[in-house]
Amino acid sequence: MRLATSAFVGFVALISIISGGLHAASTQAEDWLQKRQVAFSEWNVSHKSIIAEIDQLKARTIDLAKRPAAESKSAARPSNMRTFASSGAVLEIWDSEIAPKMMIVPAGEYVMGTDPLASWGEHKSKVTFSAPFAISEHLVSYDEFAEFVRETNYRVRGDKCNNFRGSTYSLNWTEQHRRNLEVGYHEGPYADVLCIAWTDAHAYADWLRKKTGLPYRLLSEAEWEYTVRIGLIDNLNGNAEWVGDCWFDNDTGFPADGSSWEAPSCVSHVVRGELCSNPRGQVDRCPEVEIFHGDFIGFRVARSL
Repeated sequence: MRLATSAFVGFVALISIISGGLHAASTQAEDWLQKRQVAFSEWNVSHKSIIAEIDQLKARTIDLAKRPAAESKSAARPSNMRTFASSGAVLEIWDSEIAPKMMIVPAGEYVMGTDPLASWGEHKSKVTFSAPFAISEHLVSYDEFAEFVRETNYRVRGDKCNNFRGSTYSLNWTEQHRRNLEVGYHEGPYADVLCIAWTDAHAYADWLRKKTGLPYRLLSEAEWEYTVRIGLIDNLNGNAEWVGDCWFDNDTGFPADGSSWEAPSCVSHVVRGELCSNPRGQVDRCPEVEIFHGDFIGFRVARSL
């Protein structure tokens, strides 16, 4: 009887610990959401003209796209690329308190796989973005991803993570975040969510699209390289990024409109960024299976305007 009582007390204590942890996590999520709601309201007050500014950008895009390349190309750009927009401050949009802040990328064209990235060997492919689009200013943060998990009870597959040296250890995305904070890495509101797979990133984008009613998705590889080339995102930020494309060994057939190159039976997806390389000697680019978890891989979202 005494043993049974002791076991019962131990069980109650365990339930209490678990309940306390869940309550703390729930309170933290509620605090984050409340702060985001306040920030979102303040942002909307100071950005009342954003719709008109986007319309003006689209009009300039149509006008500049009609001009010969010599007229619409910036002197600061290489000869194999141009943007269909006059110079000016980068426009920022924010659709919802649960969504990442986005920046608008001007339409344009370039030859993918040529300098300055020099990452494609002999492969070159001309890409044209006929309209501006938006990408998240930062990699999706831990808190943004955690809100998706909290609301949907989404379960990230796997409990192991990999580092860029090829070692595997038992660590999930929440533990990775805690460890990063302990060592002072990526502190603040934009701590990247890491140790998640392509399937997790894709599920987040699907959820955000359904929640907001806006066409959120993962960036395409062409969009990623274009935004790096025009200086809107940093290729040397310390983490690589999942993009929407499948990995194809032949490197021919990229969509000319800059959309993701997809296939029904996609085995691996493309990762772009500083810590990537592949057997063909290409830098900033590597293939990973869709359930791969890396402590150096995050993701952004994009959407058309």
